[in-house]
Amino acid sequence: MNRLFVAVSTLLMTAALFSATKEDLYFKGGKEDFGCDLAHPEKGKLKLPYGSANVQNAVEVNGYVVGLTCPEYRKQPPLLFRFSIKDVRLWDYTDFNKSGAPGMRPANGLAVMGNTVYAGTYATGKTGCLLAFDVSAPELKAVNLGAPRKEDGVFCLTASKDGRKIFGTLFPSNGFFVYDIAGKTFKVVAGAEIDSASEDAVRFMHMDSTSHLCKALGIDNAGNVYGSTGMGRLFSYSLTLDKITLLGISLPYCQNHQATNRVESWTLAPNGKLYGGTSMDGYLFSLDPKAGKLVNLGKPVMAGNLRSLAVRNNKVYGLCGEMPEYTHFFTYDMTEGGFEDLGMLRFRNLLINSKHVSYTVSHLLFLKDGRLLFTENDLFPSLIFYNP
Repeated sequence: MNRLFVAVSTLLMTAALFSATKEDLYFKGGKEDFGCDLAHPEKGKLKLPYGSANVQNAVEVNGYVVGLTCPEYRKQPPLLFRFSIKDVRLWDYTDFNKSGAPGMRPANGLAVMGNTVYAGTYATGKTGCLLAFDVSAPELKAVNLGAPRKEDGVFCLTASKDGRKIFGTLFPSNGFFVYDIAGKTFKVVAGAEIDSASEDAVRFMHMDSTSHLCKALGIDNAGNVYGSTGMGRLFSYSLTLDKITLLGISLPYCQNHQATNRVESWTLAPNGKLYGGTSMDGYLFSLDPKAGKLVNLGKPVMAGNLRSLAVRNNKVYGLCGEMPEYTHFFTYDMTEGGFEDLGMLRFRNLLINSKHVSYTVSHLLFLKDGRLLFTENDLFPSLIFYNP
């Protein structure tokens, strides 16, 4: 009888445990906070227009999360929005059509200098521009700073460590440019452009016109900039020499994936190393700028597209996987080595007070209060706040 009682009790406890944790099978982090659906907020609060989904990027500025959308729907313009962290609500937004950039796509990444956020635009056959938004102003308004080069667009952006310059790459050439904030001048530095052999290889692969272009730029402690060019080769821009150098280093890749391999994300660690992620195969790698050595650290999950990275407490935090693959949240231990796949994000939806699973997440960053912020780029564009 005692054995029967123990067996039945164990079975009931196991069933209860499984019932209580089956939602957690999606995500092993276990400390989710909440998510705010920007298109379906509480009644009476401002919302983004339906279809203006795909929150591509976000930064924290002056008490706001400033985010950028890149809708898949053609009739919906890209939006730049402010979300009040204190009030937990969408504050306001503006569209790129009103900034004099109709029919353009937003550049990858946002650059921040003080209270100013910089964004870029590009489109096939059009001249793109660099835009500046004063986040401290009562209303979000774009100031058009002009174009780095005629018939080129701004494809990706980052800000210098000294707060004086904006760095970026161009579409469709993959050229590198520098914008001097004080002087309000552009300079295109030769050396990062995609060569004709790489272009031919991409056309043979039948990929889109952006699949091989550098999507992110990394900056080391000395202020030098790193990116990728054709066939997954790395380049560096020397801040002191004002010169591009093609490094004798290529990104890790699987066989036959070299043509469309590029850097997808970067982050700088306290140890002085840059950690980066690749697009096609989703490898995480480390780059020692002083030694000029790249180490392939492996794949966090089976998916490709290592979309976003951040560093905190000797760990690299990252997102891997882009539709049709589900996005997984992972960590890499910089001291001991090894990955932990934390699965798909799951959070409490404030509007319906229910659990929600995010299938595609584009960006993560640490907020000043220590929380992690994730941006969801799906039909329900959400900001997800998480306590790591």
